[in-house]
Amino acid sequence: MKRLELGRGVFMASAVLLASVAGAATTVTTNASNEVTYDVPTGETYTENGSWDATIAKVTKTGGGTLELKAAHPNFTKKDFEIRAGYVKTAQSSNPVGTATVKVSKGAALWYTGASPGQTAKIFTEVDVEGDGPDGKGAFYRTGSSGGDDLIYTLKLTDGATIGGDKRFGVYVLNLNGHTLTNALTGSDTYMFLLCYVS
Repeated sequence: MKRLELGRGVFMASAVLLASVAGAATTVTTNASNEVTYDVPTGETYTENGSWDATIAKVTKTGGGTLELKAAHPNFTKKDFEIRAGYVKTAQSSNPVGTATVKVSKGAALWYTGASPGQTAKIFTEVDVEGDGPDGKGAFYRTGSSGGDDLIYTLKLTDGATIGGDKRFGVYVLNLNGHTLTNALTGSDTYMFLLCYVS
């Protein structure tokens, strides 16, 4: 299979409560539909050490702070994980959000710091992005270790979006969906592998 490397630039086109460590002002709530919301205020970091089980219907991150996911979530399948504000950060190289579709709103970002050189197993099934992230660095932000040549199976734009960070990563399917993708990756090892393209 041929691989296209994209450099910098613009491309058109039940209450289940988990074992956690929280900042003082962070709240985690579960509603009657078994949807979990993490509200992490700006300046706070909430570290989730537990794993979401199959009974959880949806996960939402709100607030301007950072939710850091330490555990794998293999049982969180075919559901939605919405990042409405702030960062969600993870280094997990296996099922960091199960097979959920990650939906990143304007002003929010998914921040990935894991994977190893030569890794070909997908980490995220689908990531839907819009906007430039909390601080203009990208709605998908990639730092940490080099690797992740098939990091995201499908990257879909729901509006104009920026990707950023300082490490390369791979996308199997890029769906611009009629929007504009800006690559703001910086440094010498910063390009996006594109294995398949959908306009």
